[in-house]
Amino acid sequence: DDKRRVLLIGDGASDFCVAGEADLVFAKHRLIEHCRSTGIPYVPVTGFADALDLLPTLIAGEIAAHVDAAQPA
Repeated sequence: DDKRRVLLIGDGASDFCVAGEADLVFAKHRLIEHCRSTGIPYVPVTGFADALDLLPTLIAGEIAAHVDAAQPA
């Protein structure tokens, strides 16, 4: 399919607003916690090099994002 998809690679509060709009999030640090608390699917990464290493798997359609249920406040 020719639909463009958006991948976000991020780690902090400045990425929170776009995380819910991306098709997939590669997250570390505070962005993981945000994705968990809001139910946004994400793939945990340790850094940009880690994210680059995952790109072939993503392109092949063989990557699964984590989806954690939001915890009640």
